[in-house]
This record gives sequence, structure tokens and C-alpha cells, in this order.
Amino acid sequence: MNRLELHDPRWAALRGGYRTPENFPELLRDLSGAPTPELWDALHHQGDVDLGSYASLPYLLDAAENATAQDQVEWIALSALILALRHAERNPQPPPWLTEQIGHSEDRLLRIALAALAQKEERDESSLAVLLGAVAVAQGQARLGNVLLDWQEDGLCMSCGEVSIPGYIL
Repeated sequence: MNRLELHDPRWAALRGGYRTPENFPELLRDLSGAPTPELWDALHHQGDVDLGSYASLPYLLDAAENATAQDQVEWIALSALILALRHAERNPQPPPWLTEQIGHSEDRLLRIALAALAQKEERDESSLAVLLGAVAVAQGQARLGNVLLDWQEDGLCMSCGEVSIPGYIL
């Protein structure tokens, strides 16, 4: 499998969402249950992701594959968000040694999200938006994916109260 092993010394030089070094091997060692707030913060902060976030993707996707249905949606959301935000100008582009891993992560995300969508399980609107957003991101549609990943379940514009999709009034 294409990943940066947890014992690799390169982890020490990688940064997370706050653009600070994180103890990624420790954070990624036990990914049972749902993603913790500490993990979310280490990997993503207000639209910022960094090389440590990208390198963490195989571990996040492992957790998604092994999680319960509800926890799986959260792992998919975090993975899709990192993959989508790598296209933002303010976030670093992956170096060559991470590029292949990111391609594999997109393929895995697509497979996991589609399998979750195919399950005969009732999903709330937010969970369905995450899964559809993950499919969009994995298919190279980061902007559409971001809209779905940021979906507000009530669908109401915060300023006018109209049903809306960010950027559009329905």
C-alpha cells in the first residue's frame, strides 16, 4: 500500500491545518470510533490543510473502511475535505513523493463513498450531502464537493432565511 509509514522520520517535518508541526504518528495510531476534535484540528483549520494532512489520508481511509455506518460518514467527510482543500490556492501542493498517494486516496474515497451510498440505510440530509460531496471530490470536482460538504441540513441562508445552496438561491 502506498503510504508514509508511521515510523518514517519525514513525519516530524510535516505540518497540519494550523501550519504547525503535529505528532501525526501518535494521532494516527488508534483511529477507532469517530475522528476526534484533536485530529480534525491537527489536519484542518478554517480551510487550511498542509502536507501532514495529505500524508494522513491512507490512515483516515483505513478508518473509514472499518468504521460503523455513522462514524464512516465522519471519516469520509474529513478525507474528502482534505482532498478538496488541496486545490485551494492558499494550501500547498503535494510534493512528488505524495502525489501518487493522493491519487490512490481519491480512488479509495470514491470506492468507499459509493459503497456507503449503495447501503440500504436511511441517511439524514447531512450524511447524504457528505457522501455525494466525497464522490464529487474524488471525481475531480472540488468546488461542487465543497458545496455539498458544507451543506447546512436546514438549507437556510443565514442572512435571509431563504432555502439556498451557497452561491445560489433556489
